[in-house]
Order: sequence, then C-alpha cells, then structure tokens
Amino acid sequence: PEGMAARIDGLLTQAVAADAKERLQLGRRIIAHGEPALPVLLRGLDGTEIERRRLSAYLLGLSNDPRPLPDLDLVRSDPDEELRFEAATAMIRLGDRRGFTTLIDGLEHQDPITRRRSSSMLRAATGETFGYRHDDHVEERRAAVARWRAWAARQPAPRGP
Repeated sequence: PEGMAARIDGLLTQAVAADAKERLQLGRRIIAHGEPALPVLLRGLDGTEIERRRLSAYLLGLSNDPRPLPDLDLVRSDPDEELRFEAATAMIRLGDRRGFTTLIDGLEHQDPITRRRSSSMLRAATGETFGYRHDDHVEERRAAVARWRAWAARQPAPRGP
C-alpha cells in the first residue's frame, strides 16, 4: 500500500507539471487506481501547493466516491477562487448540490472570464442557462442570476456527507 501511494503521489506530481493533454492522461491513471488514490488526493487537497490542490479537487470530483465531500466543502471557503470553483464542481459531480451556491455566486463576479466559467460549469451540470450570458449588461445578468437562485431554492435539500 505504501508503494502504491508513493506511485500515485508521483503521478500527481507529474500531472501538476504537465501540459493540459498529459495532465488529463495522468489524471485518468490516478483515478483508475480507485480507493488507494483517495488518501493521496485528500493530502493534495490539504497541501500548500495551489496547482496540486486544484488538481486534487478536480480528480476527487471524478472519483465517484462521496467520502471526500466534507473536505471539498471546506475548500469552498478557500481564498483561492479557482480552487473554490474546482471544489464546488467536484461536489456537484459527486451529487452534493451545495456546490451550486458557489457557482451561482460566480455568475456575479466582476471578471467576465470567471462569470463565463461559472456559467459553463452550471450549464454542464444542469443543461440550463436561465437566459444567463456572461457578457450581458449587468441588469440582464442580475435578472438571470435571480432565476438561477430561484431554481436553486426549489431544489431538494443538499445531500450531506
């Protein structure tokens, strides 16, 4: 088991330094390890290297294992915005609706790239847009965000860990 964890940790280190295509391939290899990958990814999530933390959150979302949900939920309050969005998206992928709040908040961000990313993640998760366009005038965006918030309020209670 220790040897396996070291191999998975090595793959994670390689993935952090890799280009996007190789990162995806290495990420798939990490997730293919199943159960032994979880402790490595949880350590990565709690570490100090931000790219490793972001990648760990992303990969935990692909794990199909709800046990990391409490850790991912804690990360939603991290100062790093990209990490918060990765954790929220991972939570949604794992069936925890609490991640939607973070992404809906991102629709109101001052940066259009952040708004577009939040919108894309929400659309991918729900198939909905509620008329939201990241580059619309602020009043139109506000109205669409209100529709998103109304939708979120109608959803079943979030699944807890």
